[in-house]
Amino acid sequence: MTTPKKSKYKNEWMLKYQSIEDTIAEKWGADIARFFVGERAPKIRLVKGRDKSILLASRFIKDFESLWSFSVRTNIEPYEAYEEVHLTGIHEVLALSILTLNYDIHMGNVGVVKDKNGNDIASVLDCAGAFGSRLGYEKFTRNRMNQPHLFDGMTKGDPVLPLDIVRGIHGGHYDISSSHFISLEFADKLEAFSSLSKKDLTQLQRIIHSSAKEIGNAFKHHPDTLGVAKALGRFGEAVTLNNLGYQMCEVMDRNLVAGKELALQIRLQCALIQSNIDLLDTLLTEHPTLLGKKIKWLTDDDQPQIHKPTTLYEFVTNQSIKSPEIIFTVIEHQKAREESKKQETWGRKIAQQARTRNYRTVSEQVRKPHERHQDLIKKDHKNPPGIHRE
Repeated sequence: MTTPKKSKYKNEWMLKYQSIEDTIAEKWGADIARFFVGERAPKIRLVKGRDKSILLASRFIKDFESLWSFSVRTNIEPYEAYEEVHLTGIHEVLALSILTLNYDIHMGNVGVVKDKNGNDIASVLDCAGAFGSRLGYEKFTRNRMNQPHLFDGMTKGDPVLPLDIVRGIHGGHYDISSSHFISLEFADKLEAFSSLSKKDLTQLQRIIHSSAKEIGNAFKHHPDTLGVAKALGRFGEAVTLNNLGYQMCEVMDRNLVAGKELALQIRLQCALIQSNIDLLDTLLTEHPTLLGKKIKWLTDDDQPQIHKPTTLYEFVTNQSIKSPEIIFTVIEHQKAREESKKQETWGRKIAQQARTRNYRTVSEQVRKPHERHQDLIKKDHKNPPGIHRE
């Protein structure tokens, strides 16, 4: 009797059968998550089933513990598990989830593992909610189309940005408190992840193209060609298996830019809520455009309400900003900006007048020799050579 050979995988993998679009999204989301947090995100492979369907193989994360279990073990409230003071690295997990447009960060998908020193550190599992990057083409946006002010100014097919994801899960979803997003610590981590060096950005692009190649090889002979084409519509109108990598690099580049803008906005809102005059003054001095743009503000409580996009001045005068110093600082910067715009307008007017005067001066200098030349031509025409008039 022979002893059966042991599997080299040691039952470390779980097979998942799900929709084509979720399979593609989870593959991408997990690969990018591993770029940011390493082994704290699952390794994903695509495998072919006997019926030619594509299954997703997700490797178990060693000693993973859900936030539910973690909150019970540490005797804290569930929503407190999303706070950095209770769980190291949670802002990293939230930041990478927002950058990959992954809204599905409930307490079963986010959890805890042990770092090399045996301490608790945040981890993430299911990334199938990632890259719902077009309005109306993914469950997150479809379920929130009627949520007031969430998608103001957007139409179906427009790209969804990290800010839209944050505002959509802000209203008490999954026990996530608004304080986890309106915090300077989260803004710092979001900006750090969004401000990649050239070397890191190149590495991220290689990961995206590698994922695209694996996805393309898996689905290019898939029997449900219409289903594949429909699934790709979630990621962009012109996305195909052939240009998948390039299209998703564009999506990620857009998200990184939007991530830095969101980090700046969060700092601004923190300054307003915390009455931090120095921070507010610094932000408005370094970024005066914040005064004139319509801002999609984050909800500063746990209610499912979303503020209508307004300017900073409208926000501090119409919302519950009670600090006179905050209002005074905003007004002073507003006046300074208006005065600066007047100076710029006046400067452009002076420059235009100077250009006009210089043009006229040069025209006179050019025209006079030209006129003298014309006079000579006319004189020669009246008195051609060899003809003398009495």
